[in-house]
Amino acid sequence: MTNIKKANESEFRIIDILDEDKNMTQRSIAGQAGISLGLTNIIIKRLVKKGFIKIRNMNKKRILYHLTPKAIVDKSYRTYSYFERTMKDIVQIREKIQKEIIRKNKLDSRAVVILGNNEISEIAKWAAQEMKLKPVIIKTFTRKNKTDLGKSLVINCDKNHVKKSNYINVFEIL
Repeated sequence: MTNIKKANESEFRIIDILDEDKNMTQRSIAGQAGISLGLTNIIIKRLVKKGFIKIRNMNKKRILYHLTPKAIVDKSYRTYSYFERTMKDIVQIREKIQKEIIRKNKLDSRAVVILGNNEISEIAKWAAQEMKLKPVIIKTFTRKNKTDLGKSLVINCDKNHVKKSNYINVFEIL
Protein backbone atom coordinates (compact mmCIF):
# COMPACT_ATOMS: atom_id res chain seq x y z
CA MET A 1 0.00 0.00 0.00
CA THR A 2 2.87 2.38 -0.66
CA ASN A 3 1.44 4.71 -3.33
CA ILE A 4 -2.17 4.38 -2.27
CA LYS A 5 -3.64 7.20 -0.20
CA LYS A 6 -4.84 5.79 3.07
CA ALA A 7 -7.70 7.18 5.11
CA ASN A 8 -6.77 8.97 8.33
CA GLU A 9 -8.49 8.07 11.62
CA SER A 10 -11.53 10.35 11.28
CA GLU A 11 -11.98 9.33 7.64
CA PHE A 12 -11.68 5.69 8.59
CA ARG A 13 -14.31 6.12 11.32
CA ILE A 14 -16.75 7.47 8.72
CA ILE A 15 -15.87 4.66 6.28
CA ASP A 16 -16.57 2.19 9.07
CA ILE A 17 -19.94 3.82 9.84
CA LEU A 18 -20.94 3.87 6.16
CA ASP A 19 -19.92 0.23 5.81
CA GLU A 20 -22.60 -0.60 8.39
CA ASP A 21 -25.34 1.55 6.80
CA LYS A 22 -24.93 3.45 3.53
CA ASN A 23 -28.37 5.05 3.88
CA MET A 24 -27.44 7.39 6.76
CA THR A 25 -27.77 11.13 6.93
CA GLN A 26 -24.70 13.27 7.57
CA ARG A 27 -26.24 14.26 10.89
CA SER A 28 -26.47 10.62 12.04
CA ILE A 29 -22.94 9.93 10.72
CA ALA A 30 -21.68 12.92 12.72
CA GLY A 31 -23.47 11.66 15.84
CA GLN A 32 -22.01 8.17 15.56
CA ALA A 33 -18.51 9.48 14.74
CA GLY A 34 -18.65 11.97 17.61
CA ILE A 35 -17.72 14.94 15.41
CA SER A 36 -19.53 18.06 14.23
CA LEU A 37 -21.84 18.07 11.23
CA GLY A 38 -19.61 20.59 9.44
CA LEU A 39 -16.51 18.44 9.92
CA THR A 40 -18.46 15.38 8.76
CA ASN A 41 -19.36 17.22 5.57
CA ILE A 42 -15.71 18.17 4.97
CA ILE A 43 -14.51 14.61 5.60
CA ILE A 44 -17.13 13.11 3.28
CA LYS A 45 -16.08 15.53 0.51
CA ARG A 46 -12.44 14.55 1.13
CA LEU A 47 -13.34 10.84 0.95
CA VAL A 48 -15.13 11.43 -2.37
CA LYS A 49 -12.08 13.31 -3.70
CA LYS A 50 -9.75 10.49 -2.56
CA GLY A 51 -11.98 7.92 -4.23
CA PHE A 52 -13.10 6.09 -1.08
CA ILE A 53 -16.83 6.76 -1.42
CA LYS A 54 -19.30 7.64 -4.14
CA ILE A 55 -22.43 9.65 -3.53
CA ARG A 56 -25.73 9.00 -5.25
CA ASN A 57 -28.62 11.44 -4.88
CA MET A 58 -31.90 9.62 -4.41
CA ASN A 59 -33.90 12.86 -4.22
CA LYS A 60 -33.36 16.39 -2.85
CA LYS A 61 -33.25 15.16 0.74
CA ARG A 62 -31.87 11.62 0.42
CA ILE A 63 -28.29 10.64 -0.39
CA LEU A 64 -26.82 7.14 -0.62
CA TYR A 65 -23.13 6.59 0.13
CA HIS A 66 -21.29 3.72 -1.56
CA LEU A 67 -17.87 2.49 -0.47
CA THR A 68 -15.52 1.99 -3.38
CA PRO A 69 -13.19 -1.01 -3.71
CA LYS A 70 -10.40 1.36 -2.66
CA ALA A 71 -12.15 1.95 0.70
CA ILE A 72 -12.71 -1.76 1.20
CA VAL A 73 -9.02 -2.49 0.51
CA ASP A 74 -7.98 0.23 2.98
CA LYS A 75 -10.34 -1.18 5.61
CA SER A 76 -9.01 -4.70 5.05
CA TYR A 77 -5.42 -3.46 5.31
CA ARG A 78 -6.19 -1.69 8.61
CA THR A 79 -7.90 -4.78 10.00
CA TYR A 80 -4.96 -6.98 9.02
CA SER A 81 -2.45 -4.48 10.49
CA TYR A 82 -4.42 -4.33 13.75
CA PHE A 83 -4.55 -8.11 13.94
CA GLU A 84 -0.82 -8.38 13.23
CA ARG A 85 0.07 -5.83 15.96
CA THR A 86 -2.24 -7.58 18.43
CA MET A 87 -0.69 -10.99 17.75
CA LYS A 88 2.83 -9.57 18.23
CA ASP A 89 1.73 -8.10 21.57
CA ILE A 90 0.23 -11.42 22.67
CA VAL A 91 3.41 -13.31 21.76
CA GLN A 92 5.52 -10.76 23.66
CA ILE A 93 3.31 -11.15 26.74
CA ARG A 94 3.60 -14.94 26.51
CA GLU A 95 7.41 -14.70 26.23
CA LYS A 96 7.63 -12.39 29.26
CA ILE A 97 5.50 -14.77 31.30
CA GLN A 98 7.67 -17.73 30.23
CA LYS A 99 10.89 -15.90 31.17
CA GLU A 100 9.42 -15.10 34.57
CA ILE A 101 8.30 -18.72 35.04
CA ILE A 102 11.87 -19.88 34.39
CA ARG A 103 13.24 -17.25 36.78
CA LYS A 104 10.73 -17.86 39.60
CA ASN A 105 10.10 -21.60 39.43
CA LYS A 106 12.56 -22.35 42.25
CA LEU A 107 10.67 -25.39 43.43
CA ASP A 108 10.79 -26.78 39.89
CA SER A 109 7.09 -27.58 40.08
CA ARG A 110 5.41 -29.09 37.05
CA ALA A 111 2.13 -27.38 37.87
CA VAL A 112 1.31 -23.70 38.00
CA VAL A 113 -1.71 -22.03 39.49
CA ILE A 114 -3.14 -19.21 37.40
CA LEU A 115 -5.33 -16.72 39.21
CA GLY A 116 -7.86 -14.81 37.14
CA ASN A 117 -10.41 -15.22 34.41
CA ASN A 118 -9.46 -12.86 31.60
CA GLU A 119 -7.45 -12.65 28.40
CA ILE A 120 -4.14 -12.39 30.26
CA SER A 121 -4.89 -15.61 32.18
CA GLU A 122 -5.51 -17.33 28.83
CA ILE A 123 -2.09 -16.16 27.61
CA ALA A 124 -0.52 -17.38 30.88
CA LYS A 125 -2.22 -20.76 30.39
CA TRP A 126 -0.83 -20.94 26.85
CA ALA A 127 2.65 -20.01 28.11
CA ALA A 128 2.55 -22.72 30.80
CA GLN A 129 1.23 -25.40 28.45
CA GLU A 130 3.93 -24.59 25.93
CA MET A 131 6.51 -25.17 28.67
CA LYS A 132 4.92 -28.57 29.40
CA LEU A 133 3.57 -27.38 32.75
CA LYS A 134 0.10 -28.22 33.98
CA PRO A 135 -1.88 -25.03 34.54
CA VAL A 136 -4.55 -25.08 37.21
CA ILE A 137 -6.88 -22.15 36.79
CA ILE A 138 -8.56 -20.51 39.77
CA LYS A 139 -11.04 -18.01 38.39
CA THR A 140 -11.30 -15.86 41.51
CA PHE A 141 -8.98 -15.73 44.45
CA THR A 142 -10.62 -16.18 47.85
CA ARG A 143 -9.30 -17.03 51.30
CA LYS A 144 -10.88 -20.49 50.92
CA ASN A 145 -8.87 -21.45 47.84
CA LYS A 146 -5.66 -19.92 49.23
CA THR A 147 -4.77 -23.36 50.57
CA ASP A 148 -5.15 -24.82 47.06
CA LEU A 149 -2.08 -22.86 46.01
CA GLY A 150 0.18 -25.28 47.86
CA LYS A 151 3.81 -25.25 46.74
CA SER A 152 2.95 -24.49 43.12
CA LEU A 153 4.16 -21.47 41.23
CA VAL A 154 1.36 -18.91 41.22
CA ILE A 155 0.80 -16.65 38.22
CA ASN A 156 -1.49 -13.82 39.20
CA CYS A 157 -3.52 -12.44 36.30
CA ASP A 158 -6.08 -10.90 38.63
CA LYS A 159 -6.00 -7.58 40.46
CA ASN A 160 -5.90 -9.26 43.88
CA HIS A 161 -2.47 -9.79 45.38
CA VAL A 162 -1.25 -12.95 47.02
CA LYS A 163 1.73 -12.98 49.36
CA LYS A 164 3.76 -15.99 48.33
CA SER A 165 7.43 -16.52 47.58
CA ASN A 166 6.86 -18.58 44.46
CA TYR A 167 4.64 -15.97 42.84
CA ILE A 168 4.47 -13.97 39.60
CA ASN A 169 2.36 -10.85 39.29
CA VAL A 170 1.77 -10.49 35.55
CA PHE A 171 1.00 -6.79 35.89
CA GLU A 172 4.48 -6.15 37.27
CA ILE A 173 6.23 -7.82 34.33
CA LEU A 174 4.17 -6.25 31.58
